[in-house]
Amino acid sequence: MSSTEVAVNDGEHRHAREQGRVTPPLPRAPRTFRNVLVNWGAFVGTAAISFLLAPYVVRSLGDEAYGAWVLIGSLVGYLGLLDMGVRGAVMRFVAKHHAAAAHDEAGHVASAGLTLFTIAGTMAMVLACGLALTVDRWTTIPPQQIETARVVILISGLNIAIALVSGVFGGVVTAMQRFDLSSGAALVIEVGRALAVFLALRWGGGLIALALVQLSASLASGFASWCFARKLYPALHLRWRGWHRDHLRAILAFSATSTLLHLATTAVVQMDAIVIGSALPVGMITFFAIAANLTQYARTLISGISQTISPRLSALQGAGATHELAQLPITSARVATLALLPVVVTFIFRGGSFIGLWMGPQYTQLSGQILWILSLALWFAAGRQVITAALMGLDLHRYLLPAFISEAVLILGSSLWLVRHVGIVGVAWGTTVPSLVISLVVVPFIFARLSRLAFGNVVAGIWLRPSLAIVPFAVATWAVERFWPTDSIVEFGGQIALVLPLAIAGAWWIGLTPAERTRYAPQVASRVRAFSS
Repeated sequence: MSSTEVAVNDGEHRHAREQGRVTPPLPRAPRTFRNVLVNWGAFVGTAAISFLLAPYVVRSLGDEAYGAWVLIGSLVGYLGLLDMGVRGAVMRFVAKHHAAAAHDEAGHVASAGLTLFTIAGTMAMVLACGLALTVDRWTTIPPQQIETARVVILISGLNIAIALVSGVFGGVVTAMQRFDLSSGAALVIEVGRALAVFLALRWGGGLIALALVQLSASLASGFASWCFARKLYPALHLRWRGWHRDHLRAILAFSATSTLLHLATTAVVQMDAIVIGSALPVGMITFFAIAANLTQYARTLISGISQTISPRLSALQGAGATHELAQLPITSARVATLALLPVVVTFIFRGGSFIGLWMGPQYTQLSGQILWILSLALWFAAGRQVITAALMGLDLHRYLLPAFISEAVLILGSSLWLVRHVGIVGVAWGTTVPSLVISLVVVPFIFARLSRLAFGNVVAGIWLRPSLAIVPFAVATWAVERFWPTDSIVEFGGQIALVLPLAIAGAWWIGLTPAERTRYAPQVASRVRAFSS
């Protein structure tokens, strides 16, 4: 980081040491490799469950009802903005104070966060009531489904409220870098949720039944986070009193920027369905959502790495270890890109064929075209997401705010114009082009300035090696699609498995530097031996 930022960080660290009257040891390097693998296992498991369940849900509900479900989810999803960045603030300050052994300060910050979350949960319910009363005025949901939509919105609002209140406990678990517990619980809950969705639809349930299943999953997740937080940090005491305005100011100073970043990010994610639902028949959302959901499944691979970055950098900063703060994000972003590109290449060359086998031939052409367009932005999404997480962990995310807000405005404006002239394909382009500019130019430029690195070195360090490494896999994927057509999704998976070693070999020999291969080789070998045994 820059000398100014380092000076500020070091000053904060000294203050924390003085408050705790201890000299904390440098934080032991966490089980980063294990955390990433556990996250990936949980995310891939969750994505696989959603992937297998999606065709059944679409067929059971139909295009119109499923489109309404996605639209309601997008509307209510904006209530999640009431998080106001508090969970991220709790994660950062708890990680930082824990590393400095300032346990009372950590407890005060978490207590202030719990109070804010309780207020936010109440506001979520009030706003959900407002959405339920007015949903018929500005959406294309058919009249016969309006009353059902109102009930679903109210249940979903309660779901958001529960998730907000339990967010402080999730922030503590993340701060302690115990992703094995949080990810394991998430996977178990997702299995139960999927089974409940299947049974609810099989027994004739509709959107209200799905909303109740989601609510039950949120309750289970919140309870698990509470249990883990108590176990992992017994010295952390949450009280309604004891904290004061300084703790509130610290949270709000961090979370104000986080909230606006989250607003911009959520707007980008949720905006497409709302734009389509305001201008086209609600059933068209299904064609777009099929492709968009696939890109969201792919992004879970990135989250497996990016989620570990913020608390790790906060802990290093809290202990005064500034030497890793610039290089760790670049290396992590490159590894995340290496993990994501095989999926992106498959979407680009074989996305339409896959959607036809997965969801049905009626979705092959239109949803496949949407997926191809969205995948162009997905190519650079890993680097952007990891760098954003790194800057949040260092409390430097405020520098990203103008770019993210500009992106959201551009996406909204272009999508609203294009949807009326080109349809849902225009919405895909309206989302992709601004995202490409922000991901490939603006975010790395900001990081380069803050870390005093050359912009070209940042771009090359994150994307050049992965893009070269994926070329053999891309050529083989194109050849398989061109010369080996299939009408079986099982055979499709076998084809991917056949050419995947090219991606793995490219990632190892081209994507990683010699020093990284030397560093990672023992860990990879031990995991292979453990898996083999």
